[in-house]
Amino acid sequence: GVGGLSGELHYTERVNLPKTPTVESVGRAFRDAMTLLRDWTRRRRITLAQIGVSIPGLGRFSISVNPIIPCDIGRISGMFGEMFADVPLAFTNSVVAHATFHRCRTENYPFSDTHLFVFVSQGVAGAWMDDPTEADNLQPVELGHMVFGADGPRCRCGHHGCVEAYTSLPALAELLGIAEAELLQLGSEWVSTIPISSRVRQELRRRLFRLGLAIGNTLNVKPCSGVAISGWPSLLADEDRNAVVEGIDACLLGGRKLAQVSLAFVPPSTGNDPQAALAFAAFCLANRGGMPAASTEAA
Repeated sequence: GVGGLSGELHYTERVNLPKTPTVESVGRAFRDAMTLLRDWTRRRRITLAQIGVSIPGLGRFSISVNPIIPCDIGRISGMFGEMFADVPLAFTNSVVAHATFHRCRTENYPFSDTHLFVFVSQGVAGAWMDDPTEADNLQPVELGHMVFGADGPRCRCGHHGCVEAYTSLPALAELLGIAEAELLQLGSEWVSTIPISSRVRQELRRRLFRLGLAIGNTLNVKPCSGVAISGWPSLLADEDRNAVVEGIDACLLGGRKLAQVSLAFVPPSTGNDPQAALAFAAFCLANRGGMPAASTEAA
C-alpha cells in the first residue's frame, strides 16, 4: 500500500501467500508485490520517501530463521534495493507496526507513557511501547507463544499448547464452527451475527482467561503500569472479556490493584491491512526528520 503522513491511503493491493509458505514462495510474493508497487508509482511519477515492512514473527534473533513466515530478509532487502534504490527501508515485527498504528491513529488512545500493547488477530503477540522517538524502544514480545500444555492444539510456530493456538482468529473460527474466511468477511459484525451457545461461551471465556494468564506472566517478567489490548476480544461484552482481567489477576504478583496496572481495550485492526505498515513507515520517516513541506513524496 501507499499512504501519506496523515494516514490517508492512496493505493492498496493484495498478493496471496500459499497456505504453507516457504522461503521461496514468500520471496516470490514479495517480488510480485514490489513490482505492482513500482509500476503504480512510476505511472503516477511518485517518489516514495520511506518503505516500512511488517512481518509476523520477526525478531532480533529471527532475521534469517522465522518460524511463522519463512523468509530471507537479506534477499528481500536486495529486491527493494533493486526496485527502489535510495528509498529508506525498515523492517519490523507485525505487532510493532500495529502498536504504532494504534498509538498514532486511534482516537483517544488510552496511554501516552510506557505500556504493553497486545494484539489478538491471526496471531497473538505483544509489544513494549516506550519512548516513541526511539525505534529501539518498540520491542516485540512473543507472549502468544507461551505454552500452557504440551498436549494442547498445534500452533503455527510448531509447538503445542501456545496461547495463540487457543485465542487466534483461526482458533476462534474453529470454536465458533465457521470458516476463517467467513469470520474475516464478517469483520466486527461476527459478535452480533453468530449465535454463541452457553457451552461455546464457557470455552471462549476459558481461552480468554489463558490470554490473561499470558499477559499477567509477561508483566511479572517486566512490570509496567498499562496494558492496551486490540483484537477480537475488544468486541466482546464486559462480562466476556472480564475473563482476561481475571486471568491477569490470577497470576500477576499482587494482582492488578496492588501492581497498579490499568487495562484498556482498543478497537481491532486487521492483520493483513497495509495501514499498520504504513503507520510504521510514517513513524520511521518522522524519526528521520520528515520531509520538506513542499514535497510530493509519499510513504
